[in-house]
Amino acid sequence: MKLVQCSHCGAQNRVGGYSLSRTAICGKCHIQLPEPFYLRSARIAAKYKYWIVLGVIVGGAELMDEFKSSSKPSFAGTRTNYQDCSPPFRATVNYPAVPVSQGIHQLFTNAEQIAPFRIVTPSGPESYYVKLTDAFTGALVMTFFVYGGQGFETEVPLGTYRVKYATGATWYGENHLFGPDTRYSEADKTFEFSVQGSRISGYTVELIRQHGGNLHTKSISSNQF
Repeated sequence: MKLVQCSHCGAQNRVGGYSLSRTAICGKCHIQLPEPFYLRSARIAAKYKYWIVLGVIVGGAELMDEFKSSSKPSFAGTRTNYQDCSPPFRATVNYPAVPVSQGIHQLFTNAEQIAPFRIVTPSGPESYYVKLTDAFTGALVMTFFVYGGQGFETEVPLGTYRVKYATGATWYGENHLFGPDTRYSEADKTFEFSVQGSRISGYTVELIRQHGGNLHTKSISSNQF
């Protein structure tokens, strides 16, 4: 157990240990606490492990080809080298990227927006397209677009909602979202925005994996989104 000072509010937090799957947050302001460099590096390596393995395989194949070429008997004369100019494999899309601004993307209700709602996303190249739907009817109420590593605050109508979100690196518009690589998720719990006495209840949704977090999500299909 050691003390870690929050870089945002300065509060001292007792941290028992670090984990690749979860991040430690400040008990006072709920912002992610500073982490050791080795842990950040390990988390990045774990996130991109498939690309790292692919790079090792491709690099090993190139070294083998180079070794085979150098072990062949040499002959006098001129050899023409042909370079492979084929682009790396990736899913092909037939539609252009669409510029988009962070904030409320669409509003599907005329109800008064009075309840505070805040969305916080993890750092990285991926952006988040968030849907707020009525928990009882399934009707779409609002949608939001938030870039990675950003926070967005707004107000929503009173009601009980479900939160769904899609993630990806390049936005192709509402019809294609983030293209064939789009990932879809939904929060397990519902969110009730209501008036309690003289106060209006609101929520902060942090889409960041963290130790002791109380927001559980599940993967869903594009049809469920």
